[in-house]
Amino acid sequence: MHISILIVSTFNFKPIVYRYIQGFKQGFDEQLLNRVQVFFMQSDGGLAHIDQFSGSKAILSGPAGGVVGYSITSIEYQRDHRRVKNP
Repeated sequence: MHISILIVSTFNFKPIVYRYIQGFKQGFDEQLLNRVQVFFMQSDGGLAHIDQFSGSKAILSGPAGGVVGYSITSIEYQRDHRRVKNP
């Protein structure tokens, strides 16, 4: 990734990712978060520890984007093709 793209994406996404992670953490018991390791999928398909996940790693491209795109497409397909049978 070109350094200027990395800097701009990190700067722009950092506050958004930070708020998301804080909200995510609030959904769990603090003692649980201290006992287990939590990872997020990065845009390259790798994993980043919750405390090391950053804006540039959150952009959904590559393998992570493919997984999300596939799941959204599957859900939309199922919703659009659901048929109600008449008795």
